[in-house]
Amino acid sequence: MLTKKKMIRRIDIIFWSIIIIRAIIAIIQAIQSGDINIHFVTDSQLEILSLKDSIWISFSITFFMLFMFFFFVIASLLQNFYITFIYIGVRIAYKKHSKEKLDKIDFKNNSYYRDIISKYSPAVLSYIDDFKLEEKDIVATLMSLELKQKLTIKDSIKIINDSEENLDENEKYVFKKLKNHTLKNINMLEFEEKVKKDCLDYNLLEENKDIKKNIIKKVIFSVCIYILIVVGFSNFPTFYNNIPNKTIAILLLPVIFILFLIMIILPFATIVYIRSYYIMNKQNPYIRNKQARNINKKLEGLRKYVKDFSQLSESQYNEIVLWEDYLIYSVILGQNSKIVKEIMKKINE
Repeated sequence: MLTKKKMIRRIDIIFWSIIIIRAIIAIIQAIQSGDINIHFVTDSQLEILSLKDSIWISFSITFFMLFMFFFFVIASLLQNFYITFIYIGVRIAYKKHSKEKLDKIDFKNNSYYRDIISKYSPAVLSYIDDFKLEEKDIVATLMSLELKQKLTIKDSIKIINDSEENLDENEKYVFKKLKNHTLKNINMLEFEEKVKKDCLDYNLLEENKDIKKNIIKKVIFSVCIYILIVVGFSNFPTFYNNIPNKTIAILLLPVIFILFLIMIILPFATIVYIRSYYIMNKQNPYIRNKQARNINKKLEGLRKYVKDFSQLSESQYNEIVLWEDYLIYSVILGQNSKIVKEIMKKINE
């Protein structure tokens, strides 16, 4: 099950693996060609040095190697210029797009809520909670279907009633996958579309009307930041030459590299970022309406209740008879990873 979160993680791993491997190869080539000369202190030389000198030499070598690695990583980023600014732009756009859908209560909540929100399926509640769908939401959907006596989850997942009556579209989608024995290959993008449709049918979402306004603000902010960086870069040499302590001056050298890198990448990354942000909002322009915000407030109260006052985070799946919906809430609210692992293992068998 490839979720958006997993996809972003894979992009991160692939991108930084390419950059770091190319940086290491460049360092090795520079050492072999003699462009970088490294002379280590021999054991006989080390014996005649004082402890203070030995520590200073060790520190200098370590700092030099870290500086060179940092330098070659930057060089690798510049060599892979287009990949770098596309990666940065898409990464920032994804983060901003996700964050802007949330409210203040998503980050700070001091109230508790204990009642069952029975009208909505687990995946709908999970989507209203954070606009993300993961493996835990498939697990919660299966648990809900078991409470509705559609299936059983014991040694394996078995259907006991194949009727799809009174099920949400996302529940029907998961149920059909189970019937076709393709549950472990479920398409999370298709699942998300079903969940969004259910949210719209329940009148929980509305289109974000501030997309263009937000884009204009981002353009203005980016231009202002770029101007400040250009000014800082142009004045850095004068500031650097006036530093009386040369040791501090050497330590500040990476700053000029960072400013140079940002000055080159920022305009292109900003263009990609704004374009990616626009496309993401075009594909999914929905935010919570008033009704959904009230539901989300209850969900945040449930999360705090599950976390602070119950033992649901430690509960096993076989305790669903005791906890029922509360155990499902502990799953969709990210408070019980044990059950997710347990049922995902059954799905992948």
